[in-house]
Amino acid sequence: MDASIDAGPLGYEPGRIGAPCMASTDCEADRVSRTCISQYALQPALVLPGGYCTTLCDLGLACEPGSTCITIPTFPPVFACMRECTVNEQCRVAEGYSCNKPFTSTVSVCSLAN
Repeated sequence: MDASIDAGPLGYEPGRIGAPCMASTDCEADRVSRTCISQYALQPALVLPGGYCTTLCDLGLACEPGSTCITIPTFPPVFACMRECTVNEQCRVAEGYSCNKPFTSTVSVCSLAN
């Protein structure tokens, strides 16, 4: 894990879903490899500030506890696990993330502010 990466708000463990990252190696925790996404595939104008640790998923397949599978609006769509939340303070607000309820989900996740 790169020591220069701030773990973000309270509760963000380095390498976990929703944590900041610069490379996928920053997203390794508990011997589980995750992916660092810094921009949406096929839509390079949509940048994820500070990167976002995630795992790819299918709707209907479980994500790790504390995260849920969300459709990222690309073509073709990408399915990724995103950190669940109930209030903005659980997200990386200083980097532009807030607690939002995507239309494809029944729970709110930390994603770019609307």
